[in-house]
Amino acid sequence: MWIARSEELPNVRALHFTLYRDARPATYADILTAWQNDASFRFTL
Repeated sequence: MWIARSEELPNVRALHFTLYRDARPATYADILTAWQNDASFRFTL
């Protein structure tokens, strides 16, 4: 299961997003693989 969490960065008008898969932060490779092969990932975002 994919989860996205965001946090406001102090002193700037920006958000930092972290993607989690199965309760652990997703790696860059996890995200690229999911983007290519996992329809549930593409439709969740």
